Amino acid sequence: MDFQHWFNAALKEYDSLRTESLTAMKNQQSTLQFGTAVLGVSLGLAFNVQDPKARFLAFSVLIPVLSLVFFILYAIEFGRMVRVGRYIDAVERRINALFTNMEGPLGWEQWLEHNVGNRTPRLAF
Repeated sequence: MDFQHWFNAALKEYDSLRTESLTAMKNQQSTLQFGTAVLGVSLGLAFNVQDPKARFLAFSVLIPVLSLVFFILYAIEFGRMVRVGRYIDAVERRINALFTNMEGPLGWEQWLEHNVGNRTPRLAF
């Protein structure tokens, strides 16, 4: 296989991974929105229940279980996003290593890695 085919395949993989990362972020947002709505409705219904046993059951079982389910769904998507980001970083490094006389063209994940926690973003160039 020649260099151009490898390079094109690497860029296509990079693009698909960026799409997967964005999908994971959208899924996180959807989980937060849906979870907040469901928990809000559940809390509202639990407060309006007149039966003390049913109210106790709602507050001690239903709402904690729903919270846990939505947290797990969010954590799964967060983990997916992190794994994709780490792999994108590896792809960026492999592609950028080909540019020995100049700075490589890809750098988002590496920029994030070096600038996490900085309140003022600094550009690499």
